Parts: sequence; C-alpha cells; structure tokens
Amino acid sequence: MIPAVKVDYHPEIYAIEIMDYVKANFENSLILRNGKSIESVLYTKLIDWKYESEYRLVNGDEEKVYTLEDGKSIFKFEYDPIQIESIIFGCKMDLEKIYAIGKALKFKPKFKMAIQTIYGLKIVELESRNK
Repeated sequence: MIPAVKVDYHPEIYAIEIMDYVKANFENSLILRNGKSIESVLYTKLIDWKYESEYRLVNGDEEKVYTLEDGKSIFKFEYDPIQIESIIFGCKMDLEKIYAIGKALKFKPKFKMAIQTIYGLKIVELESRNK
C-alpha cells in the first residue's frame, strides 16, 4: 500500500532546479540547497488550489512499472478503494476510455470531467452509463 499524502498549500512553490535533482540522485539525498526536500515540493500546490483538498500518490518503484501495448508506461500500485471519492478526467479525455475505466474498476467512485467553457474550465459530474 502506498499512503496518500495531503497536499500543503502555500503562496509560493519552491522550484526544483534540474541540477538539484541530478545532485540528489548522485548524492543519494533528497534534500535541496535551501533545506526543502524534493518530496515536500511534490506535495505542494499554490494556495489558490486549497479548495481541492488534494491528496497525492507518488510512486518511484521501478518493479511496478508496466508497459502498455502502445509503448506508454504506467505505475501500478495497491490502494484502498475507500480512499477514492472521485476521479477527475481532463477535458481532452475520450468518453469511451472513461467508460472503459469505469467498467474495469472493482469499485465505483464518482467520475468527473473538466469541461472547457468560454470562461475557463469547470468540473462536471458524469452520469453512469449503467443507468
């Protein structure tokens, strides 16, 4: 099981310089030059997004990387379905793929989708195809 970590919201986000990342790999340390860790940056968002109350899963276990038929790679990990309230898909996600994901899941979270409007994006709940 990979625990989900609650995102911290701040007025600014520390940027990870590519050299910090390279050094961290060679020095086997996740600490960046100002005392921040790479991990803490991964769990930080701007305060404007606080209403999301987001949790993140970060997985770097190479043994759990799977290659799909189209050549793309995915990470596979175990989780407790009760932790998932909803899944939000991007506005360019194909509806047939969304419904295929819904059929494949053993649990039934709410499915939502970002919809582009003339004012920006809004999130709408998708109706189940089983209704």
